[in-house]
Amino acid sequence: MQIQEQIYKNVAESFGDRTRIDFQGFKQINEEISSDTLLAVLNLLREKLPCSENFWRYKRNYDLHMEKAKQTENED
Repeated sequence: MQIQEQIYKNVAESFGDRTRIDFQGFKQINEEISSDTLLAVLNLLREKLPCSENFWRYKRNYDLHMEKAKQTENED
């Protein structure tokens, strides 16, 4: 099966003939049918928000700093 056909099949299974969904519908789709939609939204937020690049860099640096601080504390 071609990728495009698989995408259309997944969309049809997830959304049916709906053109809009509310949060409860979104939740139902992700819990009962497919979590790919949720992963796509989360990935979009992570990659495309203007602040995301700095946020993830600062978070990584903070985590490294805290890890070093714990190691130093354990050595004392």
